[in-house]
Amino acid sequence: MTSKFEARELAPNEVSMWDKLVDESPQGHPFIKSDWLKECSKTWRGDLKIIGCFRGGELFSGCALRILNLGLFKRAAMSRVMVPLDGVVLKPTPNIKNLRKKESLYKDSVNALCGLLEKISFVRLANSPSLVDVRPFTQRGWKAKIHYTYILPLANATLSSYTMNMRYLIRKAGKYNISVERSDDAKDYFELYNSMLLRKTASPTSPRMISFFQRVVELLSQKKNGELWFAKTPSDEKAAGLIVVFHNKRAYGWSAASDGKLLHTAAPSFLMHEVIQRLRVQFSEFDMGGADFPEIHGHSAGYNPELIPGYEVEKSNIAVRICYAMAKKFATL
Repeated sequence: MTSKFEARELAPNEVSMWDKLVDESPQGHPFIKSDWLKECSKTWRGDLKIIGCFRGGELFSGCALRILNLGLFKRAAMSRVMVPLDGVVLKPTPNIKNLRKKESLYKDSVNALCGLLEKISFVRLANSPSLVDVRPFTQRGWKAKIHYTYILPLANATLSSYTMNMRYLIRKAGKYNISVERSDDAKDYFELYNSMLLRKTASPTSPRMISFFQRVVELLSQKKNGELWFAKTPSDEKAAGLIVVFHNKRAYGWSAASDGKLLHTAAPSFLMHEVIQRLRVQFSEFDMGGADFPEIHGHSAGYNPELIPGYEVEKSNIAVRICYAMAKKFATL
């Protein structure tokens, strides 16, 4: 088979090919599956494009982009609220044992992708932690920085494996008779989420996000690839919510919210514990996320997950860099 690569935008009738690659790739995750991206594209500004890199007519690698037209510039970057990860996915090559050949194929594939991506004024990709080699990007002048996530191996994730403080919080929730239930009530979740934003940032989310949450919860229910859970008080008040998305043998904590007036019940800690115990039946790992956010990582660390690094890469053309430098200079005047 030829090692020559061709990168191009995928046609609508090639989307199933993309989904198959995402499912098979070690870098694959649910937030770049076509059904998830389709729901995102109904809400965000910008155009959705899926770029594929073909080798001998076979899809070998690719990435999904949200492209914003900003007049003179085009910017490709995902909304992290909707798509916490994007990045490059690669076809697994278990039959190739020679490391140099694997690295060569990977580099040639990335070079072909970058040939298209670098025509955009600014591009940012938050890669899965499974993409450990970003040298093909940095060798072309892309900037790379580390981002982190928490991944919890589920085999031994029991109450006794948590920190002492987390065990205390879970027992405390029991004293308040907190219970958990699975739900499809996206409206209640949005209200909880919005009230949390107001409490933390004094800035509510866009009203159009309620329809996004509704579509996502419906999608997860229909496809059976995710769930919405609530923690409730005995008086039926929703104290905390959690949306979990499934892909292969890993679950992902996508969105969490809590009622500030009920934090004394430790409902968020109890909810996470109960969901973890249910996930153990079906999944091997739980990507809890949140490791880059100080207001979140203290809570997640209480379950004793593993801190896993990943790489974000970005590239901007000279015009963008000049405009950014000028804006920064004028801001100091």
